[in-house]
Amino acid sequence: MLVALHNRTQFSIQSAFSHIDDLVDRALELGIEALAITDKHTLSGCVEFYKTVKEKSKGKIKPILGCDLYISETEYITVLCQNRTGWDNLIKLVNKTDWTQKQPYINASEIKDEMLKDLIIITQIGGDKVGNHNSVGGYNLNDMKYSLYPNPDDRLYLQIILASKHKCTSNELLEKFPEYKEIFDGDSQHHLIGNSGQDYDQIVASISDYDISNKPKIPTSGIDKPDEYLMQLCRDGWKDKLLNKLKDDSKLKEVYTNRIKTELEVIKQAKLANYFLVIREIMHHSRSSGYPCGLRGSASGCLISYLIDISDIDPILPDPTLPYDPNKELSFQRFYSDARNTDNNISLPDIDGDFPISFREELIEFIKDKYGHDCVSNIITFGRMDGRGAIKEVFRVLNPVPNSFEMANVITDHMVDTAKVQDELEELKEDNPKYNVINYCIDTIPIVKEYYDQFKNEFDIAIRLANTIRNEGKHAAGIVISPDPLDNWFPCKTDPKTNQKVLALEMEDAEYVGAVKYDILGVAAYEKIYKIIDMINNNLLEPVVGLTEGIVNDDT
Repeated sequence: MLVALHNRTQFSIQSAFSHIDDLVDRALELGIEALAITDKHTLSGCVEFYKTVKEKSKGKIKPILGCDLYISETEYITVLCQNRTGWDNLIKLVNKTDWTQKQPYINASEIKDEMLKDLIIITQIGGDKVGNHNSVGGYNLNDMKYSLYPNPDDRLYLQIILASKHKCTSNELLEKFPEYKEIFDGDSQHHLIGNSGQDYDQIVASISDYDISNKPKIPTSGIDKPDEYLMQLCRDGWKDKLLNKLKDDSKLKEVYTNRIKTELEVIKQAKLANYFLVIREIMHHSRSSGYPCGLRGSASGCLISYLIDISDIDPILPDPTLPYDPNKELSFQRFYSDARNTDNNISLPDIDGDFPISFREELIEFIKDKYGHDCVSNIITFGRMDGRGAIKEVFRVLNPVPNSFEMANVITDHMVDTAKVQDELEELKEDNPKYNVINYCIDTIPIVKEYYDQFKNEFDIAIRLANTIRNEGKHAAGIVISPDPLDNWFPCKTDPKTNQKVLALEMEDAEYVGAVKYDILGVAAYEKIYKIIDMINNNLLEPVVGLTEGIVNDDT
């Protein structure tokens, strides 16, 4: 059996070049039957890797989740999960990382035996560095190959990434940073190769197939019977907002009755009552604090949201000045449909809350105080090379002609922003998933095609580099709220500058393993509304000369 148990991907940011799609494709070409992902002190790529292997290999490859964990500034171990319990324990282990160090690591003295249950520990450094690791499946494999890129020819891309990281050219890299000589030595092999042998067969045999997906871990609202409470709130809202409107119109009453019955049943079956109650709590706190707020998008198609004061829009009569028209109703199915749910996975609705910019951080602090500071966090995002950035870095690092960077600026001035052609790109990607904005510019902008013909090698390299991770950030709006401490369920990182915890999975992957996102957006329009209301309440708003002349008087 050919296996590859030690592979780093682009989630080992700026120290490896393996996009997960490419890694899995290469493993299929080589006939590798068990493939592991072992990035440095992060599990950020594990969910994408797990899903990609399952989808692409159709059972030909066993996906193995793992991580390289440093236990000092220079020594690390490779840790692999044997089963679901091992995955849960590896999350807790990674979350013990001390992020204040230049090379983040876990003090070996802090690693308890119970943290190592159902984990395989592989050390290439000799000795007993992690407690009694042999009792939990420990191996010393000095011959274990490890990959930093999928194909032999991909070494160049890693060289460019490292030169980009250190702001130097490719020719300067080894001179300034001799520690990389081992990677780029002529005999060095850090592409995907694989190992075989009794120890490797034994390791793979001990790893079971398991599912890492979770149903949404929705925070509790503090209500004992959330479904009943949500229904009572809808009854109260019905009395306040609809009773008079519907008392003389039995047909319209029937429309509202059928809609609310359907919505409540769908929400009950999906066990989402607490999700709505938490959002209601957030919106109520904003308004009671004197800050306006609202919703955007398809959430306005939910009658429940209207009745419990999450939304101000009646989805049955979105324009109260017009008579009822069934064709003008806002669709609940567009907002949420139970058809998206399966026995193993519950899809979440998407409710975006808009708040004044100046109130956003205060609101998030309220949420942390309410639900627990260890249960609330921001969500990680990854900054990736865009088309223009990839062209510029390739020209700067490879320096193909005199004044290469200036030439790159000339080329990229003719390129289009990705955001402006995003819809077209998505359609083109259906036929070619690797198609990106550089391809688009070559195909549609004649002068860019001329430059491509002149610098084909550099363009082709940039096309491959585009979408490679360069750095980490925080989601602009989304936060995760969990019923339990996040460290128990999700891989996290801690910003050493702010000591703030960030959930270390991108949003789609986070939701796959049960994270529940709430969008708290700071919106300029609501900031202006808040300031105007505040000025009115404090008698600071004076008539605007000219605009109000002849309309207002001294008594207004």
